[in-house]
Amino acid sequence: MTLEELQFGAMLLTSVLTIDLASRSLKQVGREYNLSRWLMVVGIGMIALQFLLQYTLHFRQMGVTQGVAVNLMFFMLSSWLVSLAILNLQRRGHIKPRERFFGLGCWAVAMCILGCGSLFDGCPLLSDTPSMRTAEYAAAIVFALMQVYHTWLHWYEFTKIKQALNQYYDGEEKKVLLGWMEKSVYMLCGISVLIPFIIFLSGPLLFFYSMFLMGFIYYSVSRFINYGAENALKRVELAEDNQKQTGGVDERAQLTQQRIEQWTAGEHYCRPRLSIQEVADEIGIERERLTIWLNSHHTDYATWLNQLRIDKAKLLLVEHPEWSNEAIAQACGFNDRSYFQRKFKELTHMTPSRYLERESRQKNGG
Repeated sequence: MTLEELQFGAMLLTSVLTIDLASRSLKQVGREYNLSRWLMVVGIGMIALQFLLQYTLHFRQMGVTQGVAVNLMFFMLSSWLVSLAILNLQRRGHIKPRERFFGLGCWAVAMCILGCGSLFDGCPLLSDTPSMRTAEYAAAIVFALMQVYHTWLHWYEFTKIKQALNQYYDGEEKKVLLGWMEKSVYMLCGISVLIPFIIFLSGPLLFFYSMFLMGFIYYSVSRFINYGAENALKRVELAEDNQKQTGGVDERAQLTQQRIEQWTAGEHYCRPRLSIQEVADEIGIERERLTIWLNSHHTDYATWLNQLRIDKAKLLLVEHPEWSNEAIAQACGFNDRSYFQRKFKELTHMTPSRYLERESRQKNGG
């Protein structure tokens, strides 16, 4: 396969993926997914445009310097947008401004470096000069720093998600829930830090890396599309089931409510590592019925179980002020103290010690 054929194939693949992503309007999945979808549309579209320019204007054939300059212009923007798309899903839309614009700032710095390299020799931007090559090395280092930062964010968020799932799901359920995100994050960590330096290669090494990169892009985008379609279908099914329930199955809904109240009154939620299937079996209802009940109360399984455990922890803190946070966490069903403290502050907006101080003051009339 020639370089032109590789560029044409990559341009065709990324163009098809961009069009496919742009045409997948899934309102049922929610704003977070659709925002991530449009970020990926623009990000993958930038790669398609880059390969179109490489194929038609033959920058890589002019020399490594010309090809690298174009790669940096487009790959940095594309990587920033795709990273934001994944982080937006992981964070459910809650991205801090510095995380949102860090990549754009790095791209601006890299472009300034390339511009300065061009001005230093007084040659056009895509000239093969010593100053431009030095500027490209400096810009690639900025690119690498951006990639390291984004990779760290993805890995950190993924480990948090995995830790949260460890509280409630077994191995098979975790594979289904994490799905494409787990493999995408692993592959992203493997290639993202290398790409700023791989673009300087030529010959077979560049060819094999380009093939791997295209495979990664195809896998991530196709699984992202499937993730949205599967979640849209689940939400439609739940909505239809909810309609049936409110339309004429009141007795079954009441029985579900009674059994859930009996289960929570028995404080069975204080046992660690409870999966949703185990809870449904103990309550005596189908897993789907429990999911529908949770959906009707505008919550999900993890949030509901955490809230029950934190409510229990509040009582134990007052009844046993001498207990350590480790003891409280174990008594309420949390696997470790740090996770308990994080969830307690998330749901009460204060630490366990601060909560105990407030309750003590109120009890003493202060």
